[in-house]
Amino acid sequence: MARILRGRGGYCCHLNGAFAALLTALGYDVTLHRAGVQDEVEDPEGPGGDHLAITVGLDGERWLVDTGLAGGMHEPLPHRNPRP
Repeated sequence: MARILRGRGGYCCHLNGAFAALLTALGYDVTLHRAGVQDEVEDPEGPGGDHLAITVGLDGERWLVDTGLAGGMHEPLPHRNPRP
């Protein structure tokens, strides 16, 4: 968080890490996840590990929130696990 306040950041670990710390301090149920960013819509083999993602529990549901994805999401997305 100190790096962002000094004007540095822009990376998923810095931005999502600081956002996760804020949400946790506000009392939300936050989980950090190793994730991956993909260019294609096809189902990838698994997370590439080059991204940090956050899910937040709220009212019995999990939501994907991401402040570290440039040009990406602008609103939380409901987390759905398509695999059994």
